[in-house]
Amino acid sequence: MAFEQKPNSGTLFRNEEKRTENSPDASGTALIGGVKYKISGWIKQGQNGKRFTSLSFKPADEPSYADRRDPPRKPMRDEIDDDIPWG
Repeated sequence: MAFEQKPNSGTLFRNEEKRTENSPDASGTALIGGVKYKISGWIKQGQNGKRFTSLSFKPADEPSYADRRDPPRKPMRDEIDDDIPWG
């Protein structure tokens, strides 16, 4: 039987092979309000010396910056709709 995410819960797994210093220490998924999210977590140290985990949530269907193959581009002049009345 396949794993089924329970509503309003998530799972994080330790990232054993960080590619860069800024890569998350843990990643996983969560199902919140019927929407699946990607979770990233970083272990940090606060000013008081206590360790904490900082989390980031992104919709699972939204590509991350690393997943994008082409950078965003501005529309070319011939792609602009000149038929829009401007006053």
